Order: sequence, then structure tokens, then C-alpha cells
Amino acid sequence: MPTSLSIRRPEPWKRPGTFAILCALSLSVVVHGATFFGVSLPAAFPPLWGLHVVAIIAFGAMMLTSRRTQRVEGFALPKWPVWAYLLVIAAFLYAFINFAICFGLIHGTPEVRDGLYVLSDHGRIIRELSADEYRWQQAYIARGFSGHWMFFLVLPSLYFTFRDPSSSAPTRFAPAV
Repeated sequence: MPTSLSIRRPEPWKRPGTFAILCALSLSVVVHGATFFGVSLPAAFPPLWGLHVVAIIAFGAMMLTSRRTQRVEGFALPKWPVWAYLLVIAAFLYAFINFAICFGLIHGTPEVRDGLYVLSDHGRIIRELSADEYRWQQAYIARGFSGHWMFFLVLPSLYFTFRDPSSSAPTRFAPAV
């Protein structure tokens, strides 16, 4: 029976940390989507590279707040809807395939040297680029990174959205010790 003193918890996605991770995930999807049009948003707005740090912090927070399980026989998965597990699997596979594709598309680092667009490898100029090739090479690099940002933000987004802090249910992703 609720009383006037009862504390009402906000919806999980409305918690500040969860909301921030969901915003970062949304931003990484926008950055990734733009690369398919030859646009590298991090090249235009360098602070977007900070999504590296956000993804690391979000993933680390998820790992630190997960509880140890008493089960000795293996993994204890959180109680998520089936679609959430499918999303994690899809994000993992996409990150892997995206990395392989980008690995084949990126042949060096696009740079501007002496007013010329060039592709370099460890300081050695491989070849000159047109403005269009330069733009696409920057987009491929952003695509490679943003594909990983999405995976490393999807998992904590789901974890913090569906996590019940008052529950003692195991939510650990690693084998029990």
C-alpha cells in the first residue's frame, strides 16, 4: 500500500545515466549513418571522437555494477526480452562485419599535405587523392569506429534499461568464480 512517503523510482530509461547512454547510442547511430553518404561527422566536429570515451565508460559502468552469481556451472544471463538479446547479437555481428569491410576499404590515413589531399601510411605518402576520395576515406574511418561505438553502447543501454537495482538476481556476463 503506497504512502505519501513512498519513493517512486523513475522509469529505467529516464535515469540520468541510462538516458545519457541512450543519447550517446543515438548519436553514434547518426554518425554511422552519415558515413554511408560520404560524410564524416567527427572530421567536421572533432569532439564526436569523445564517443570513444563515453562507450568505454558506459561499458565499464555496466561491468562494475553487474552482480556476481552464485552459479558455478556457467553464465547467468539477465532477464531481458527476447528482442533485446537479438539486438545484442545483431549489433555484435554488425560490428564484426563492418570492421572487416572497413578494413578492406581503408588503405591508409587521409591527410592534407602542402595543400594536397594524400593517403599516407606511417608518414609515407601512398598516393594523391581527389577531394571526393579524401572525403570518403575519412567517412570509412568514422564508419569503422562508429560501428564499434554502437555495439559498446547497445549493451550498456539494454543493461541499464532492464536492470532492477533492487533485485538480487544475477546479471553477470562472465563465468562465475
